[in-house]
Amino acid sequence: MKERYRGKYSRANEDKYNVIFMYLPLSVLFWEVVFHIYMGYGIHFLFTICSFALAFGLGAVALLYFIPEKINVILTVVLSFIFMIVYDIEIICKNILQQYYQLFSAMDTAVNNHLTDYRMAILEAIGSNIIILIVNLLPIAAFFILLRFENFIIIRTLPIFLLVLGACVITHFAGYIGVRLNKNERLDTYKLYRSDVNIDDQVERFGVLAMQRLDAVHLIFGAGDDSLTDISSLDKISVLTEESTAVNDPETGSEDDISGKTAKTDKTIKASETDTTEARTTEEVIVYEDNVLDVDFSAITGDGNVTWLNEYFSKAVPTKKNKYTGMFKGYNVIFITAEGFSGYMIDKNVTPTLYKLTHQGFVFNNFYTALHYTSTTNGECQNLLGLYPKNGEPQTMTAVGTHRLCVPFTLANQLNRLGYTSKGYHFNWDMYNRALSHPIVGYEWNYSNTLTLEKYPGGKVIWPQSDKYMVDQTFDDYKDDEPFNVYYMTLSGHMPYTGGGNYQTGKNFESVEKLPYSNATKSYIAANLELEYAMEDLLNYLSAYGLLDKTLIVMAADHVPYFDVDVLEELAKNEFGTSEALRAINESSINFDVYRNSLIIWSASMESTVNINKVCCQVDILPTVSNLLGLPYDSRMLAGSDILSDSEGLVVFSSRSWKSDKGLYNSFTGEFMPTAKFSSEEEKNTYVEAMNILAGCKIDMTSKIVNSNYYKNIEPYITDTDSQP
Repeated sequence: MKERYRGKYSRANEDKYNVIFMYLPLSVLFWEVVFHIYMGYGIHFLFTICSFALAFGLGAVALLYFIPEKINVILTVVLSFIFMIVYDIEIICKNILQQYYQLFSAMDTAVNNHLTDYRMAILEAIGSNIIILIVNLLPIAAFFILLRFENFIIIRTLPIFLLVLGACVITHFAGYIGVRLNKNERLDTYKLYRSDVNIDDQVERFGVLAMQRLDAVHLIFGAGDDSLTDISSLDKISVLTEESTAVNDPETGSEDDISGKTAKTDKTIKASETDTTEARTTEEVIVYEDNVLDVDFSAITGDGNVTWLNEYFSKAVPTKKNKYTGMFKGYNVIFITAEGFSGYMIDKNVTPTLYKLTHQGFVFNNFYTALHYTSTTNGECQNLLGLYPKNGEPQTMTAVGTHRLCVPFTLANQLNRLGYTSKGYHFNWDMYNRALSHPIVGYEWNYSNTLTLEKYPGGKVIWPQSDKYMVDQTFDDYKDDEPFNVYYMTLSGHMPYTGGGNYQTGKNFESVEKLPYSNATKSYIAANLELEYAMEDLLNYLSAYGLLDKTLIVMAADHVPYFDVDVLEELAKNEFGTSEALRAINESSINFDVYRNSLIIWSASMESTVNINKVCCQVDILPTVSNLLGLPYDSRMLAGSDILSDSEGLVVFSSRSWKSDKGLYNSFTGEFMPTAKFSSEEEKNTYVEAMNILAGCKIDMTSKIVNSNYYKNIEPYITDTDSQP
C-alpha cells in the first residue's frame, strides 16, 4: 500500500477513503450501542449517547490524521483494541463489583488491590459474558479485512482534516444539547453531567467513553456541584417532624416493641443523660434531650460544599436520647463486618450461635444491607462511618486514608478518646487501601503484613481465610487490654462458593450435604459455617475470661451475596429477580427485600429481648451503638439515625428509591406504595416530596464531607464533651 497525498483525487478513491475514514467513528458507535443493548438500557438517551460516541471516533481520526500511513494503521488498530478493552472491562467490572470503573481516578485502587483474589470470579465473568466479548471483536476483524484490499488508499488534505475536526465538534455539541434538553424526574441530567457521582447513571445517559472523559476532566479540573438534590427545597422536610414515631413499652416489661406506634401518657419528665436507665411507669412521657453537639454553624466557613453542609445540618432534625442511652457505657466492643452475609441462611439447628445472637438481645426485623457503588469497601463505609458511600471515585473509605480525612464520629475514634484500645483484623492482603484508611478510622490495623495467614501443607496461602482461624489467632492479642474495641472484617463468606473458588466450602460441605437445598445453596452455607464457628469460639473465649457480660457484640454484613440470587430465593422462599440485575444494581427490576438482612447488637448482660420493627439499615448502626455506649456525637451529621430513638426508620437505596416506616418509593416509576394511612392524597404527596429531598441529602452529603474534609471543623466541639467511661 502506498501512502498518497493528493489535493485532487478521483471519486472512486474518495469513496474508498470514506470507508476507512469512518472506521473509528462507526466502531465506537457500534461498541456503545451494543454495550447499552447488552446491559439492558433503553433508548431514551440514545441521541446523546450516539452523538458523544461519534465525537470520540472523529476525535481519534483527527488525532491520527497526519501520521504516516503504516504507523497510522498500527495506531488505529491499537486504539481500536483500547476502546474495545474499555468496554470489556466495564462489562466485567459491573458483573463482579456492581460498578463501572472510572479508569483514571480508580487507577490507584485497582493497582493496590490484590486482584488474584478475584481470579475465579473474573474467569467466571468472562465465561458468562463470552458472547458479547466476541461480538466486540467484530469491528477490528472488519478493519483487517479492509486492509486486505490492494487499493486501500488514505488521502489526507487540510480541508478534509478541518471537516473531520468540525464534525467532531458538532457531534460533541449535539451530545451536550441532548444533555441540556433531556428531562428526567429521577435525576437532573445536566447536574449529573457536571458531577463526579452516580457513575452508573452517567454510563446509561452519556455512554462509557463519555463517562471516562468526564472522569479525566473532573480529576484535573474538579467537578461542578455534585449535589443532585436541590438544597433550596430543604425547608420542605420540616413536614416530617410534625408526626414522629415513638417507643412503645408493653406493661410486662419483658419485651419491648419498637414499631412506630405512638405512646401517649399523662406525666412529662425531662430526662438527662444520667437518669435514662431509671425505671419508668407507663404513665410517664419522658422528654429526652437531642443527641447533638453545641455547634455554631455560622462560624464554619469554606467552599460551596461547606456552605451546603452547614445549611443541611442546621436544618436536619436530630434524634433524641432515649431510655437506652448509656445502657452499655464502658463496655468492651467487638464489631464484625461479615463478608457476603445474608441472614436468610440463619437456622436454629445449622447455625445455633448466629440464631441465638439474632433472636436475643436487640432483634431487628426490618434491617437492610442495600448494595451501593462498590461492594465490600462501601459496605464498610456504611458500617464504620455511618454514611452512604459516594457513588464514584475516589471510593469513600479510600479517600479517608489517602487524604487523611478527619472522621471523629467513628466508633474507634470516639472510644479512643475515652482510653479504649482499638484493634482491627482482616486476614487478607491490603485491599482497598485499608492500611491507610483504617488507622484513620481509629484502629491499630492488622492484615497480612502482621498476621500469620493459614496455609496449605505446601506453603500456599488458603483462599479465603477461615473466620474461625482469625478469632482463634487474635483473641489473646486484646483480651487483657480492657476496655477494648475490636473490629473484624471477615473473609470466609467471599464468593464464588462453587467450582472450587472457596476453600471453606469444601472443608465444611459434609456438614450441610443433607440439607434440603441445591448444591449452590449448600455451598454458600458451608462457606459461612466458618463465621458460625468463629462466633461460637468468640463467645466461649469471652466467657472463659469473664468478659462476656461486659462486652457488646455488633455484627452486620458488608453486602448480600449478589452473585447468587437463586441461593437467596431458595433460602427466603421468595422471588427477588435475577443475579444479573442484582450484580448490576439494576434496582428497577429487583425486589428490594433481597437486601433484607440480620443485624446483631447483643450482650449477655441483657435480661430481656427488644424487638424492633422499624425500618433500618447499615448507616444506622454507628449512631445506634454510639447512643448505647453513651458517647457524645451529633446525630444531624450522620446519614443514619439511632434505631432506638423516636425517629422514623429509613433506608435509601442506590437508585434513590427508599423505604420508610410509611411505605416504599420507587424512583424509576415515581410510585409510592404506602404501608401507613394518610388523611388525604395531598398529605401523602407532601410526605413523598419531603422524603425524596431528605433521601437525596443523605446520599449527597458524603461527597461534600469528603471533598471539603468537613468534619475537621467539628473537632473543637467534640473535645470538651469527652469523659472517661
